[in-house]
Amino acid sequence: MGSDFVIRPLFGIEGVWITQKVREWINTTFTELNEGFATLNKIEIENKNRFFGVGSKGGFSGLFKLGKGFAFQGQFAGNVLWGGFRIRQGIDQTNFFVDGQSANLGSEAIHHSHYASVFNLDVGLVLSWSHLFEKSGRSLMIKCGWEQHFYTNMDRFQNFYVADMVGEEKVFAFDRNVQRGNLTLSGFSFGVAVNY
Repeated sequence: MGSDFVIRPLFGIEGVWITQKVREWINTTFTELNEGFATLNKIEIENKNRFFGVGSKGGFSGLFKLGKGFAFQGQFAGNVLWGGFRIRQGIDQTNFFVDGQSANLGSEAIHHSHYASVFNLDVGLVLSWSHLFEKSGRSLMIKCGWEQHFYTNMDRFQNFYVADMVGEEKVFAFDRNVQRGNLTLSGFSFGVAVNY
C-alpha cells in the first residue's frame, strides 16, 4: 500500500497459561441479641482458576514509517483457544466469641476440572525506533507500546452452597456456574532487539 505504509496478514498458533487467584477475608463484628456480647464473624474465601489452551490465530499487522528510523506498528488478531480449566475453591465461616469459644458455621471445598473453548482478542500499538549499522550489518530496534488482551468466559469460579443455605435464595446445583465473566489484560510494553 506504499513505501511508507505496509499491512500484511498474520497466521499462526498461540498457546496461553493463565492463573487467577482471588482471596477474600471478611470480618464482621456484631452483638448477640440474647447475650449482649460482641461476636466476630470471620469468612475466609480462596479461589484459584488455571487455564491452559492452544489454538489457531489470525489477524493483521501494520507498519507506518514516520522517518528518521521512527515507525508506528499495530496489530489486531483473534484466536479460538481450546484447553482445560482447573478450579480449586474453598470457604470457611466461623464465629468467635469474647469468652474464647468459637463455632464453625460451615465450610466447603470445590475441586472441578473441565475442557472448553475460549475466544481471545489481541490489540497492540507500538512506537519504534530502528537504526542500521552499515559496517557490521547489524540493526538495533527500541520499541514501547500498549497492549490489550481480551478473553471471553475466562472467569469460571462457582458459587458456594454455604453462602445461602436457607430461604428463597438457596443455591441449587444448576446455579453453580452463574459466575461467568470475561478477563481483560492491558498494559505498556517495552523491548530492545538486536538483529545480526
